[in-house]
Amino acid sequence: LNSISNRLNLDQRIAAIEYSKLLNQYNSNFCYLKATYQNELDKRFDEELNLQVKLKSSYLILKNREFVYGICNLLTRLGFKCRLKSRPNERKKDLFLYSLGKIIPVQCINHKGPVHPNPIKDFIADSAGYPKSIYISSNGYIEKARQLIMKSDALILVLDDLLGGSGKEKIRNYIK
Repeated sequence: LNSISNRLNLDQRIAAIEYSKLLNQYNSNFCYLKATYQNELDKRFDEELNLQVKLKSSYLILKNREFVYGICNLLTRLGFKCRLKSRPNERKKDLFLYSLGKIIPVQCINHKGPVHPNPIKDFIADSAGYPKSIYISSNGYIEKARQLIMKSDALILVLDDLLGGSGKEKIRNYIK
């Protein structure tokens, strides 16, 4: 009986050692795969970031009307219906976004620096008949301009929002 008990203990110890070896090999393989996967993710993230930087720089060199065409195209690729203005009385509205039965005027400005309050005052005045409006800038807003837009309940976006993908969600939440 003692020899059978010792034999089981020996077999159990051998099985435990084999299991431990397999577990160490598995952990080693897992760590290798995890590191490889993380490196691949980092590489793809860097490539995506470089692509966004190149894409943004291609937008920034556009003339204002070309910038508006580019934004309309970008909004369309994000799943929104939009059209460029067609009537002369649509002074400060570059394009219109159509969603959930609403018509939303959109002003697009490609400035070298942040947007100041004056163009925003004009846009707010011209968009008074619309319950919602969107202002898109290539290079942000100075604080007074941002405060002015917030008082008007218009949505403000920067080009990076649209290129990075967060703009789609911001627009959808704003339109609801």
